[in-house]
This record gives sequence, structure tokens and C-alpha cells, in this order.
Amino acid sequence: MTAINKQKPILIILIVLSIIIGIFLRLYIFNKTIVVEPKDMDGKYQFYQLNQYINQKKFPTEGVFLNSPETYDSEINARIPGGYFYISYIAKYFIGGKTFEGARFVNLITTILLGAIFLFWIYRRFGLTTFAIMTALMSVNVYFLGAGNSTWNPNISLGFSFLFLPVLYEYLYNDDKKKKFIYGILLFPILALTAQCHFSNFFSMIPALIVFLIMRWKKDTKKNLIPLALGVFISFLTYLPYLIYQFQNNFEGILKILKRKSEVDAMTIIQPPQIYSILLFMTNEGGNKYVGGLKDILNHYFGNSSFIYIYIYIYIYFYSMFCLSLWRFLY
Repeated sequence: MTAINKQKPILIILIVLSIIIGIFLRLYIFNKTIVVEPKDMDGKYQFYQLNQYINQKKFPTEGVFLNSPETYDSEINARIPGGYFYISYIAKYFIGGKTFEGARFVNLITTILLGAIFLFWIYRRFGLTTFAIMTALMSVNVYFLGAGNSTWNPNISLGFSFLFLPVLYEYLYNDDKKKKFIYGILLFPILALTAQCHFSNFFSMIPALIVFLIMRWKKDTKKNLIPLALGVFISFLTYLPYLIYQFQNNFEGILKILKRKSEVDAMTIIQPPQIYSILLFMTNEGGNKYVGGLKDILNHYFGNSSFIYIYIYIYIYFYSMFCLSLWRFLY
């Protein structure tokens, strides 16, 4: 019996335990935080805008505010170009029975499905061992758990990463020319929708991908200009409703963004695109939980409860299982 066959039962047990614990954690967090309406500031503004679009029967062409206004009905502040976030929010709201809790539950299912697609791709591409490790890590990952628990706009970006990373990999390494063509088309449209959820992705992911493709010009970019160009054109179409709306309103929204940009430039330094952004959809949101250390991170997701220590125990248990499985597989 080969080393891989010897490890297969252990890996399968690890996968099953990971899935069970992942489901338990999600249900626990969802039930602990289920509410009739949003409690945080961003959530309240987003839910208000959602109902405005529905009540006024308007098609969303803009996203969330770049910075929260003083009142709900204020339109002074700039908003993210493109309406995908509110389009997806409206869809989840109606599918969820026209309630906030229902929209959150649909978001939870959607996030899990995207994660499952990513894990299935991991299994097909890298095998059972990598699949087992990734399943265990994702089942207790606080960002992944949080993304499924809220319809908050940065969380949608994380969900898109489960599509973008496989598409990018397959574009680079798939030998089937027809499939490579399709993956080349999909790259920029995925990023376009992601940028309509959180504006920082527009300034990190899209420039990073462009620079990355330029660096690989001779190797593969030059040969795939047609699918990449088609992808850029499709991306443009996703912004077309926004551009038409801006043209009809004297580019009011764009002028607000430019004003906001001048305010930000006075406080921060504009950096070149970071290539590492391709590996993670960067926002300025969730990372601030690391400022106060591990306790603040866990309190944010679980509250001040003894369940924190159970979570730490589970994480240590899985990490030990990884090391043991990997050690036995290699030696």
C-alpha cells in the first residue's frame, strides 16, 4: 500500500470533522447575531439605501457611500461607481422573504457555495491532502465565517476571491486553449463586480492584474489579447448604466468622487499597485481587528464568551492534525 493510500482514511476523517465543525460554527454565530435590522452604522445605511431602491423602483447604478453621511437621506457624499452590490443585495432580500434576516441567510448560503466551489477546485487541481488542509483552515477562518454572516459590502469581495483565484490560475496554467480563452475573458469582469462592492479593490486588484499581465507580456499576455480585450469590454458594460446615469446628471457622482479623492490625498500617500493584491482582495475594513490582538479579533466574532476558548482549542487541534498528516505523508 502506498503512502497516499495509507493517509487517505485520516484525510477523509479530517475533512468530515472540518465540515461538521464549520457548519456548527456558522450556525452558532448566525444564531448569536440574528437581528431584525442592522445594528452597525454601515449596515443601517446600506439597508436604508436598499429600501430606497425598492420603494422608488430605481435600478441601482451606484454602490455604498465612500464615507458615511450625517443623515440617511443625504446624498452629499460620494458613492462607489456601479450598482452590483445593491443589485445582489436586492436579490438576496427578495429571495430571503423580504426580511433582513432572510437576506443574511441567503448571503450565508451564497458564501458557503462559493467556498465549496473553491474547495472543489482545490481538490481537482491539487489532490486530497491539500483539499483536507484547506477545508480545515477555511472551516475555522474568522474572515470566511464573518463574510457569510453579514451582507456587508467588503464581505462580498472575499466571496469573489473564491472565483477569481481559480480563474487566474487556470488562465495561467491550463493547457486547453479553449478553456484558457474563457478564463481570460472572465478575469476583468470578476474584478469589475468586485470593485463595485468595495472601491479599494479598484485601486489595488485591477492595477495589480494589469501590471502582472504586462510583466508576462512575452510569455502569454501577447497571445491572449483577444480574450483579455473581450473581458475588458464586458467589464465596461457593467459600468455602462452608471456612466449613462452620470451623463444624464452632469457627472455629479464622478465630481463627488474627485472631491473625495482630493481630501484623501491630503491625508495619505498614493502607492503603486501591489502585486500581492492578486492573492487577497484588500480592503481597509477587517484588518483593523488585528490592532488589539487575538482577543479583540475573537471578541468581534464571538463576543465575550467561553466559546472563544473552545474555538482556540479547535484551531490548535486542527493545526496539530495538519502537522501529523503532513509528517506521515512526507516521511
